[in-house]
Amino acid sequence: MGYYNEYLYENAITWTTDGANAGTVNFRAGKFYCTNVCGVLLSDAGYSNKAAAEALNMVAWKWVSHVGNPKLMNNVMAEIEISLPPTVQEQEKISEFLTSLDTLITLHQRECFSFDFGSRSAKVAQKTISWEQRKLGDICPTFLDGDWIESKDQSDSGVRLIQTGNIGVGTYIEKEDRAKWVSEDTFNRLHCEEVFAGDILISRLPEPAGRACIVPETGLKMITAVDVTIARTSDEYDSNFILQFLCSDNYFKAVGNTLSGSTRQRISRSNLEQIPVPIAPTMQEQEKVGAFFSQLDNLITLHQHKPNKKGHDVLS
Repeated sequence: MGYYNEYLYENAITWTTDGANAGTVNFRAGKFYCTNVCGVLLSDAGYSNKAAAEALNMVAWKWVSHVGNPKLMNNVMAEIEISLPPTVQEQEKISEFLTSLDTLITLHQRECFSFDFGSRSAKVAQKTISWEQRKLGDICPTFLDGDWIESKDQSDSGVRLIQTGNIGVGTYIEKEDRAKWVSEDTFNRLHCEEVFAGDILISRLPEPAGRACIVPETGLKMITAVDVTIARTSDEYDSNFILQFLCSDNYFKAVGNTLSGSTRQRISRSNLEQIPVPIAPTMQEQEKVGAFFSQLDNLITLHQHKPNKKGHDVLS
């Protein structure tokens, strides 16, 4: 990709380099002027700028530095890799689909959504009763870290150890070939905290810090690592609804403002439990909102997997 330094641009990709919206990427059609808090780039020949902008916008936020004022500078942007279909025609078709999907979401928003849930384009249901905010720690009566498990404590079978690498953004990542275990004796000796299906696990380590998933039903007895917080909601809160907030940009911005550490930044459990969560007042509303976004995520994932069958090029 080529970076441009003039002030007048046309049909280019821009991203916010500084501030609360750092890492937000857009395609700008037509001619435009750009401020000094925006970076501008054009993709190489054979790639659609619009498709590249959409692909970058899905991942660029992970590269934002939160040391001081949030930043995503040119040299960092240049290291980001994205996957695109091999032809401009395929890239443009996917762009059209994503545009249609955004329009569909907007229509649903206008019909029945009014509370801003963050930049997942999510404005969630609020009809006669106002939403309120609750601290994450207050929503979850069980809110504690996993166990300190050293290599000497591990075994070949027994109780499954869920690690930070198993936690994606809203997704549990199974890695059977890298699975770790502790024996039942070690579980009892270390007084380990058991993890159950339906629990929310939050990684306090990057990348990105604060990512969360719901533990699936595995049929195994499970524990998790010390850098993971176990968040078990009380009966009046829907775990899937809470997870949708834990995937939003608003949440990750809140996490970014509380990271600490000179080398590998992390969020402390005490800071994590203070993060405010917008809550629908009834379980029925929470379940509807959680189900809506789960279905939307599944739809996006399905369409993302379809072009993969033809193979993608990597643009960097």
